[in-house]
Amino acid sequence: MLISVIVPVYKVEPYLEACLDSILRQTWRDLDIILVDDGSPDACGEICDRYAAKDARIRVFHTENGGISAARNVGIRAAMETDSAYLVFIDSDDWLEDDMIERLVSAALAKGADVVVCGEYLEYPDRTRQLRYGDRIYTGPDAVKALVLNKMRSRVMNKIWRKECFETIRFPEGRVYEDIAVVYRIFYGCSAVATIRDILYHYREREGSTVHTGSIRNLYDRWLAVKERYDFFAAGAPDDPLLTDACLQQCIRTAGKLWRACSAAPEEERKRYAAECKEIAAFLRKNVPLTGRRNWQPAVRILSAPTRSATRFSFRYVRTLYALRGRQNT
Repeated sequence: MLISVIVPVYKVEPYLEACLDSILRQTWRDLDIILVDDGSPDACGEICDRYAAKDARIRVFHTENGGISAARNVGIRAAMETDSAYLVFIDSDDWLEDDMIERLVSAALAKGADVVVCGEYLEYPDRTRQLRYGDRIYTGPDAVKALVLNKMRSRVMNKIWRKECFETIRFPEGRVYEDIAVVYRIFYGCSAVATIRDILYHYREREGSTVHTGSIRNLYDRWLAVKERYDFFAAGAPDDPLLTDACLQQCIRTAGKLWRACSAAPEEERKRYAAECKEIAAFLRKNVPLTGRRNWQPAVRILSAPTRSATRFSFRYVRTLYALRGRQNT
C-alpha cells in the first residue's frame, strides 16, 4: 500500500537532513516522498535534489515562495495523481520515530479510521515534553468537539489521513495557522477519527518558526482561522452551543493577543491593519457581552471589554493586562 509523505521545505537547512533521514528510515517502505522546495533561499533545494538522486521514492518540486499552505497544496495535488491510500504531512524541521508510518497505517486499518492521531514529543532547545493521547475512536463530530475543547491539537503532522479527506479541501494560501483553518472541517466529515497512545512525532519548538512570531499579520491570520471556526459552529454544524461558546472565547483570546501586538508595533504597521482591527471589534461588540459570560474564565472576561474597540487606548490597556498577568505568574 502506497503512502504519500508531503514535506514543505523552506529555510530549514540545519534541520532538513535529520528530517529526511527519519523518513528514509521508516519501516514502512512503500512511500511516495514529495518534497516541495518553497523557493528556499538557502541550500535546502540542493539538499532535496541530492536526496532524490539517492532514493527513487523521492520527488522534488521547486516552486516560487508561496508559504507553507501553497507548498502543502502542491504536495496534495501531486499525491492525488498516484494510487496512494493515505497522506502524511511532515514539517521539514521535525523528525519521526522509525516506525511511525507503519504504526499509523496499522491503526487506521485495524480501527477503520479516516484519520489516526499519535502523540508528540515537543522538542524545546533545553527540554522535551510529551503529549500523549489514549487509545480511542471518535465519530467525526466528537473529534471536532475534542479539537475545539483543546483535548486534541490542530496539527496535520502527527496524523495519517485517508487521501479522500483532501478530495475537496485545501489549505488557505497566503495565511499562517492554516491547520486551525482546515483540520476541524476534515474531522467533521469523517466517519471515524482514532487516537493511539504511541508517541511517534518529534515537533521542534523554535523561536524562528512562523507560529512563534507574534506579528500583527500572523495574529490576524489566526483570528481569521478561529473566526471561521466560530462561524461554522454558529451556523449549526454541528448544533452544539458548547462548541460555539468555546470558539467565541478563542476569538476573544486571539483578539487580545492581536491588540497586544498592535500596542507594541510601529504606527505604520498598526495603520495597515486598522480596518481589520475595527472589523474584529465590531464582531465582538455584536457577539460578546461587555463583561463576558458568567461561565467564562476570568482572563477571558477581562478581555471582553477592551477588545470591543480598536483604539490606541484599548491596545495599551490590553498590553497592560498581559503584563500584569505575567508578573502574577512569576
